[in-house]
Amino acid sequence: MSTDLQENQVGSERLSRLLERVLLYGGAGVALYHFIYVFTNFQGSTEHYITHITLGVVLCALVPAIQITTSGQGRVRRLLALIGLSSVLVVGVAALIYMRLYARDLEDFFPYFEPHQLPIGAMAIGAILILTWVHWGATLPLITLGSIAYFMLGHWIPADGILGVLSQPKRDIYYIMGYLGLSPTQGFIGWIIPVSANFIFLFVVFGNILLRTGVVDMFLELGRAIGNVLRPGPAYAATLASAMVGSVTGAPGANVVLTGSVTIPAMKSVGFKGHHAGAIEACASTGGQIMPPVMGAAVFIMAAFINIPYIEIAQRAIVPAILYFSAIAIGIYFLVQSLGIVPPKANVSHAMIWRRLPCFLIPLGIIVVLLVQRYSPMYAATFGTLALLVISFLLPETRISMKNLVKALSEGAAQGAQIAMVLACVGIFSQVVITTGLGARLGDFVMSLTDGTLLPTLLASMTICILLGMSVPTVPAYIITALAVGPTLIALGVDALGAHMFVFYFAIFSTLTPPIAMASIVAARIAGAGFMRTSIEGLRLALVCYFIPFAFIFHPALLEFPMIGIDGIVAIISTLVVCVTYSACSYGFFGAALSRGMRALFAMATLCGVLFVFGLGIWALWLQFSLTVLCMLASWKRSSFSPSQIA
Repeated sequence: MSTDLQENQVGSERLSRLLERVLLYGGAGVALYHFIYVFTNFQGSTEHYITHITLGVVLCALVPAIQITTSGQGRVRRLLALIGLSSVLVVGVAALIYMRLYARDLEDFFPYFEPHQLPIGAMAIGAILILTWVHWGATLPLITLGSIAYFMLGHWIPADGILGVLSQPKRDIYYIMGYLGLSPTQGFIGWIIPVSANFIFLFVVFGNILLRTGVVDMFLELGRAIGNVLRPGPAYAATLASAMVGSVTGAPGANVVLTGSVTIPAMKSVGFKGHHAGAIEACASTGGQIMPPVMGAAVFIMAAFINIPYIEIAQRAIVPAILYFSAIAIGIYFLVQSLGIVPPKANVSHAMIWRRLPCFLIPLGIIVVLLVQRYSPMYAATFGTLALLVISFLLPETRISMKNLVKALSEGAAQGAQIAMVLACVGIFSQVVITTGLGARLGDFVMSLTDGTLLPTLLASMTICILLGMSVPTVPAYIITALAVGPTLIALGVDALGAHMFVFYFAIFSTLTPPIAMASIVAARIAGAGFMRTSIEGLRLALVCYFIPFAFIFHPALLEFPMIGIDGIVAIISTLVVCVTYSACSYGFFGAALSRGMRALFAMATLCGVLFVFGLGIWALWLQFSLTVLCMLASWKRSSFSPSQIA
């Protein structure tokens, strides 16, 4: 019996090693294929997109297959799981290969297909939904299945009933499958997969290679240098490192793991409690997605959505990003004051910073310059990656071995494949919304609830986006909400970029919002703290940031960098003052512990600032500044506080 068990274990280990090698070298090959395609275009764009999703299916099946072989489950359960996964792989790849071989015919004869082609579309859709479920959870595939059911059965909804607004004409199965699963230009490929294949995938691989050069350690060292000047010390180091790394990775959970494993213990070692350290890391890592120049994957989708160049979006997003991290930094300062933490000076290797900084600045600078020159993000990412490899090779400290380079390519390809899978799933939902007019109907429904008034519509949009973002990743949360309420906000007079940035911000903020708060879950685990306490502390720190999207809706100049104007400057000052008064009120400290009356006064100043930002008149601004000055004078009179204490 023990011999059979040992043989099974040896067999599982061999299979696992084999699959790991296939993933390692196969993933690296997939990454190289995408970079080679940039220069050669050896097949048409339609064929490239189908190849992209086909390779994504293969990689997305390999990752869980390795996990199954090493899971320690019973032999029968592992065997059944592997058979099921293999079936999904074979079915999905077979359907996609057929689509690749007959891409031109499928494109030319759309939407008129032969009966034998219907199972092809169903097989491709089924594989995408299952693999999305495996990697991203059940919520999004179930939403997509519900949308397909609505596409097929929506004509049964009585037009004169309470849900009559959702009624639609009857459509035959050829029409439905043609739009969702058979056309190379609609459905799961549509307009989203081209963004994944040409932009997102390449930037994800670039980010993985960059991380292998040791930039995380460099950012941490740079943060320590800043922390030696400013009192919050390691907390500012964590904020800077997480913001910089997050601007490349674009994934809060992964960012927390990358930087938090170092920054959270560092914060705890100087007196921060576990839930405070976890909250700071979660807020900083979440903000990485809004940090130019790279930002998150959703920005590439946004650029295609509203037909604005990616670099222009990144440029115009600078001021809100600065406001976000300023709010976090101000909150951290008041938290440190209230806890009485005085971190010791850290030893900083300035030489290491200067040696590794070029490996970050030069490739990123090349990307920005190429984007400013209106080169495609595809070319910018490729040349940025080539520059990164050359510079890292020239510098011994950042030189990447061939083994680590292959790992970086493979890991980047696997992450890019998982993003491609979730985007393909969203593409199906998006097609249903567009073809049935469901987005416009949902927008009309929201308008009926809010009576067509801007502020209630914004609040409703915020709620939808946060609730959706608690269950699905940032990108699909953004896309789904943008499809539903984006046109409604634009119809109410909001600029297209402002409307989409509003939705984008709250899709990101959902990772900080209890009771789910995915970024806080990961941070709490690293910090050894309670999840709920960490997530509440994170919300407390970042709550003031939740009104930044409202600020750039009511003051569009905030999204016009560098042409901000007087209105934008006043809005920036008012927002920063709100951050100060909110943090003082929240942490009950401004040079000294605040009484309840003083906290109430700070709260009133905060409320007046929020009212001004919401466009309720100049009187609110004057009242905000007057109350703030009164609060500061009263606090300084009661304590020995002075601005010099900041250092």
